[in-house]
Amino acid sequence: MKNIWVDVDTQNTFASEDGNLSVANAEANAEILRIISEIKGEPLIGSVDAHSYDSLEFVENGGPFPPHAVKGTHDQLKIPGTLPEKFRMVPPTYNGENLVKECLGGVGIYFEKDLHGVFDNPLFAPFVKDLVKQMDDEVTFRLFGYCTGQSPDGGYYYCVGAMAKGLALKGYSVEIITSATVPLGDLEGSVKALEKLGVRFV
Repeated sequence: MKNIWVDVDTQNTFASEDGNLSVANAEANAEILRIISEIKGEPLIGSVDAHSYDSLEFVENGGPFPPHAVKGTHDQLKIPGTLPEKFRMVPPTYNGENLVKECLGGVGIYFEKDLHGVFDNPLFAPFVKDLVKQMDDEVTFRLFGYCTGQSPDGGYYYCVGAMAKGLALKGYSVEIITSATVPLGDLEGSVKALEKLGVRFV
């Protein structure tokens, strides 16, 4: 069994005290940094919010959230210590090749997203499929970051849950590392729903 480590949205906007959508948790941040520092010889992938001023996530554009993680601002950057020595940010329009080769060679691959689900980046799903195929073994996706839970009305998952759901629906083995995530909203409801899809909370 091999692992693919998945760093979900460990950005200033969520994980720093001065973030625009701060739910910062020092204990979770310490665990996140510990996990990243101990990853050796296994792929590290992830997601980052990367919005423009007119993002459909923003309240003024009809969405549920205030402005946050606008590209080019401090709020959008990842918190210190969460990036490996080599990394690549992948926008939805990226047309390069060899992402899987880079990832297996130790480069952190992070997919930009404008909505809370990384599967909205059309490059993510085929990348994951190819990565798993080239690893040629049973694989577990081990998720950490910001945040678990779902909206109070159950309308959508927050980003770790959305990642877990998307991977589970494609048949992958998925674990959420609870000590390295931050709960938000309806945690109990999201746990029950994700466990029905086979997601494990460890």
